[in-house]
Amino acid sequence: MPEPAAVSEARHFVRDEVTRWGYDGSTASLVVDELAANAVLHARTPFQVAVWLDEVVAVEVTDENPQPPVIGDAGPEAVSGRGLQLVDALAKAWGVRPSEAGKTVWAVLDAEPLA
Repeated sequence: MPEPAAVSEARHFVRDEVTRWGYDGSTASLVVDELAANAVLHARTPFQVAVWLDEVVAVEVTDENPQPPVIGDAGPEAVSGRGLQLVDALAKAWGVRPSEAGKTVWAVLDAEPLA
């Protein structure tokens, strides 16, 4: 069973890497936070995170559950269920592809240089 603390570790890892490359890591860290939280809450499996820079910032979260994530239709009173809506709003593109043991959810973001 994955530990919720792994979500925070993933967020900090992505923010630190993107910042080390000279770009603002806040959006990438927020997106990976949502994807990692989905892995913990819905896939309920360990997950891995990857991040790289190639004119854009790309992040991936791979878990062991083959079920694709679904964008929730959270009402105004709901306290959760908006994670993928947030990813959809922030990412230039995102999607899901099968992986050897489950699935990989990926997102591509603008690379915003640090001020």
